[in-house]
Amino acid sequence: MNLHDHLFSVSELNNVIKSVLEESFYSINIEGELSNFRPSSTGHWYFSLKDNDSTISAVLFKNMTYSVNFKPKDGLKVKIKGKLSLYSQRGTYQIICNELELFGEGDILLVLEERKRRFASLGYFDPSKKKILPRFPENIGIITSPTSAALQDILKVLKRRHSMSNIIVLPSVVQGSEASNSIVRQINYANERSLCDLIIISRGGGSTEDLLPFSDEKMVLSICNSKIPVITGIGHEIDTTLSDLAADIRAATPSAAAEIVTESSEKLYEHILNLKNSLYNIINLKLSIIRNKISIFDKKSVNKLLYSKIENRALHIDSLKRSIISETEWKLERFRNKTEEMHRILNELSPFKLFEKGYSWVTKDDISIQDSEISCNDMIKVIYSRGIIKAKVEEITDEI
Repeated sequence: MNLHDHLFSVSELNNVIKSVLEESFYSINIEGELSNFRPSSTGHWYFSLKDNDSTISAVLFKNMTYSVNFKPKDGLKVKIKGKLSLYSQRGTYQIICNELELFGEGDILLVLEERKRRFASLGYFDPSKKKILPRFPENIGIITSPTSAALQDILKVLKRRHSMSNIIVLPSVVQGSEASNSIVRQINYANERSLCDLIIISRGGGSTEDLLPFSDEKMVLSICNSKIPVITGIGHEIDTTLSDLAADIRAATPSAAAEIVTESSEKLYEHILNLKNSLYNIINLKLSIIRNKISIFDKKSVNKLLYSKIENRALHIDSLKRSIISETEWKLERFRNKTEEMHRILNELSPFKLFEKGYSWVTKDDISIQDSEISCNDMIKVIYSRGIIKAKVEEITDEI
């Protein structure tokens, strides 16, 4: 076949290149740094192999992953044995790995480890300097790309958990050489203007290179110096940047950051909802009891009950009336008898009663002669049953 004159279809050309690659590079050894490692749901491992100047895609199929005796992650230096192949549908070539061995730490990981040790010695990660998050933040600042999926995830969580906070989006570049400076400017801007009660710094997942700006010293220092508490929700759960270590709270994902921010609000909302349901149930129960009590009283029953109570009261009043009359009559009779007895005794003791027996009462100057001296020629009165006798004393003797 004359390749210069032949008119290829895209598929035909890709198949020719695939055959040439697989035949020419059936078994090769290559070393490089792992990057953008992403295991798939099917169990295959997809990643890139890179050096300072170039990158190549690679795949290790599920049946070969069991022979790997270390946990792959971005930045590790590895040695691969495999073959070159072309993925015809996309026209891209890749290494299909048969063996994957650890060959040492990559340059990026070494730099990050050294930087981590230095920042730790400077106190950037000191737990005692961590600020306490406000329980019910009124204003939440979110530093991220305004078009990112991370922002949408955060907003969905805040809406679902009924957050009453005002959301302030502080747009920023989150990838590339300008990302660090862009985020630092927004952190400083939020602090200078006191825009919010807490700040969420967020972006979605990515390779170690993609997340490098979040381990930049300027950003770490800006987070440490922020007067406003900072929560980071960067990448996936397995991704940990130096900004995460410097932040007051590190969330595993952007969504998790929103969960942390609204935790108190959601608990309060649930508590109020429980109280509402409890109060509703209590009111319904009491109304049901009242309805049952009312339902047994029709008009006839009510009248009967009313008349029964009136009759009982009338009988009681009548009984009290009879008791009072009887008691009064008894006391009056006793008083009458006692009065008559006293009258009889007074009559018996009256001096006039003695007159009936022949006695009389002799006085001088209206004073009983027992209490006054008497002499001859004194004038005296003799009071007896038929009247008064006035007499003159002619003689006084001691004889009776």
